[in-house]
Amino acid sequence: MNKSATHQIPAPVGGWNARDALDRMSPEYALALDNLFPRENDVVTRDGYTSHCDTGESAQTIESIHALEVTTTCKMLATANGKLLDVTTSSVSTVGTGFSENLWNSVVFSGRIFLMNGTDAPQDWDGTTLTATAWTGSGLTIANLLKPTAFKNRIYAVEKDSLNLWYGGVDAVTGAMTKFDLAAVGRFGGVLLGSATISRDGGNGPDDLFCIFISTGEVLVYSGTDPSSWSIVNRYRMAPPLNPQSILEYQGDVICITREGYLSLAQLMAGAGTQPAISDMIRGEANRAARVYAANDGWNMCFYPSKQMLLFNVPRSTGSFDQHVMNTRTGAWCRFRKLPAACWVVCNNEIFFGSTDGVVYKFDDGENDNGAEIIVDGQLAWNFLNNGGSQKYFGLVRPIFTAQNAPPVAIGIACDFDPKILVSAFNFDPDDPVGVWDEAIWDQAVWGAADGVHSDWLVIGAVGYNMSLRIRFGTKERTRWQSSMIRYESGSGL
Repeated sequence: MNKSATHQIPAPVGGWNARDALDRMSPEYALALDNLFPRENDVVTRDGYTSHCDTGESAQTIESIHALEVTTTCKMLATANGKLLDVTTSSVSTVGTGFSENLWNSVVFSGRIFLMNGTDAPQDWDGTTLTATAWTGSGLTIANLLKPTAFKNRIYAVEKDSLNLWYGGVDAVTGAMTKFDLAAVGRFGGVLLGSATISRDGGNGPDDLFCIFISTGEVLVYSGTDPSSWSIVNRYRMAPPLNPQSILEYQGDVICITREGYLSLAQLMAGAGTQPAISDMIRGEANRAARVYAANDGWNMCFYPSKQMLLFNVPRSTGSFDQHVMNTRTGAWCRFRKLPAACWVVCNNEIFFGSTDGVVYKFDDGENDNGAEIIVDGQLAWNFLNNGGSQKYFGLVRPIFTAQNAPPVAIGIACDFDPKILVSAFNFDPDDPVGVWDEAIWDQAVWGAADGVHSDWLVIGAVGYNMSLRIRFGTKERTRWQSSMIRYESGSGL
C-alpha cells in the first residue's frame, strides 16, 4: 500500500558543492547556486548594480581599477585605452594618456598610489597629480618593474621576465632601488610573478614575513626588516599563481589563484603542503576553470568585508565573466553570473567593477542589474529523503521564499542521478498591488508592502528513488529562499 509523506529540505546554506560524491552529499548543499548567496540562515539573491561613471571609452574594457584613501575621501583610478582615468565621481577626468599597457598593478604607500605594468614607466598618483616615478638602479630598466608591494616601510617590485626583485629606500617614494637577485636562491629557475606579505600574528607587526612567488611554483619566505640582512625562513612548492593579479593579501594571509584551486599560503605553511585549498568545496569547477581559461585576461580577486564576500573573477572569454564567491563567515560558495566585470575594487567600504563597455559600475547597489532582471538558478543536492530502498512518486513541492512579491518560479525535478531535469513553469498567485502615488485606489492597494512569505504548493510529478529540486526565476527585488517541502508517496505499489 502506498504511503504519503511530506519531507522538509533545507535551503542550501552550505553553498555550492562541486566536490562530494553525488550519493553522499548533505542536503544543505547545492549542485548549482547561481546568483544566490548562501548566508547562515537562508539563501538570498545577489545584489544588483548601477552605473557609477561612464568613461566615454565605450569600445574599451576597463582592465584594472585602483583605490586610494585620501583623508576622508576615497579616490578611484581606472585604466582603459592607454589612459589613466579619475572615476571617483560620475564625471570622469583624464589623469594620464599615451600608455601602451592597460593592466596595471598598484600598491598604496606614503599617501599615494604607485602603479606598475611591466611595459610603461611607473607612475604614482596622490589623488590629484600623476607623476612618472623616477626610480633608478644599476642595470634597471624601470619600465620593466611589475607588481609593487609595500613591506616594512619600503616599496618592492619584481622585474618582468627575470628573477630580480628591486627595493627602494626606507620611506622612499622615488630615487635609487637596489637589486635582490634570486637566481642563486630559487631551485627550479623560472621568473618572478610577484610578492606579498603574510602575518604570523594576524596583524601588521614584527612577525610579518615577505613572500616571493616564482613561476615554477616555488615560494620563498623571508623575515627581517632590511633586505641586505634578510634570512630565509622557508621555501614551499605549490601550483604557481596564474599571473601577478592572482596574488591577494587577505586578512594576514595570501590567497593565490592557481590551476589547483584557490590556495591559502597560511594553510600551506601550517600544513607543509597537506592542507586543502580554500576552494576545496568547489574544487572540480575551480580547477577546471583555471585550466580552461588560464590564458585569459581578467583573473583577479576582491575582498568585500561589508557583505563577507571574497570574489574570484573568472574570465570565460574576452567579454564574459563569472565570479566564484565565498561567504567569508561560513565558507559557503556560490557563483555570480551575467556581471560584465573585468576587475574589482573596494573604495570607502563600497564595491565597484570595471566593465567591458568602458563604464565603472557600483555593485551592491539596488536589486536589479542596471534595470534588468537578475536570473537565479539553484539545484539542490540529490536526496533519498531518508529512505533509499523505496521508489517514490514525487507529486508536490513547496519552495518557501520571503520577498515583497512572490517570484515567478520555474520548478524542476530530476530523479536517480539522471541529469535531465523535468521542468514546469509555475507562477505564484499575484499579490495585492503595491500602491503607487496618485495611481493607487484607496482601500485596494497595499501601501509600502513589507516582505511576506510565499509558499504555494506546486505540482511536479516524477518517479524515482531519489530526487534533486531545481528552481529558476528572474527578479528585480531581493528574494530569500528559506526552505522547501516535498510531498511524495512510497510503497511496493509503485
